[in-house]
Amino acid sequence: MYELNKISISSGESIAYREAGSGKANILLIHGNQCSSTIYDDFMKRYEDRAKLYAIDLAGFGESSYNNRHLKIEDWAKDVDEFMEFLGIESAIVVGHSAGGGVGLKLATDFSQRVDQLVLIASVGVKGFYLPKLDENFMPLANEFARTYEEVASHPSMLFVEKLINDKAREATRNMRDQSLYNLKSPNPEAYEIYIDEFFKERCFTDISVALCEFNITDEITYKKGDGSIAKITAPVIWIHGEKDLVVPFAIGENSVKYFPNEADFIPIKEAGHMVYNDCPDEFYTHIDKIVDKYLEEEKDAR
Repeated sequence: MYELNKISISSGESIAYREAGSGKANILLIHGNQCSSTIYDDFMKRYEDRAKLYAIDLAGFGESSYNNRHLKIEDWAKDVDEFMEFLGIESAIVVGHSAGGGVGLKLATDFSQRVDQLVLIASVGVKGFYLPKLDENFMPLANEFARTYEEVASHPSMLFVEKLINDKAREATRNMRDQSLYNLKSPNPEAYEIYIDEFFKERCFTDISVALCEFNITDEITYKKGDGSIAKITAPVIWIHGEKDLVVPFAIGENSVKYFPNEADFIPIKEAGHMVYNDCPDEFYTHIDKIVDKYLEEEKDAR
């Protein structure tokens, strides 16, 4: 793993991050829920000879602090903006996986100058995460979803995961991940142990889960009208999604791209689940190669 650095931003948070490489292109990597910057180790190794890469631990994850409670995805996006300001990163190719995709989306709506290109990987949908309500037998209720803090925080799945974190229940955590994140292919054993250790450091699981369920950047209604901020996105958007994703269903990504003001490029990966870069690395990185190479060519032409 790359060396961990830390900076303090004006909000009072200490943000941990890893950096590598050099070059004209900046790539900012934002991890998802139950993860940290460690998830991007392979990504950084592949591109450090072509770009300057930064992988952050969001507030409440990994080695970053969680001094200020975050209740909306824009709270994490503001941290990212302050992180970029501190390090003098004017703009970057922003890559966000899962919940990190939501953070990338809010960075692109609220701080559009920061985002040269937005690459979303199995991202939360533009109308949020759909957590089904359950009946007395713990079966999903059709078309009924937990949205408010009370509904999400008391949901059995939330309580289960919080207990895993509190108890540092290693085998139960591995079983949960094998049935959801890694339903198709396990990561290498050494990395898997690191990922589980990082999961146990999370201090904001319920808070970010609620934020994801309340997230809606369209002007349509989920349980309340969205903020419509998707209209502010000016950067090109590429959305990569595994067709066998059990966490954020493929249909969510497929439907989300219809809402962008400028046409978004949707890339399905047939044999991938939620952890796309783990399940089909060769196919996944072929697409990232094209994005980085195109960006570098455009930068060259601009000069």
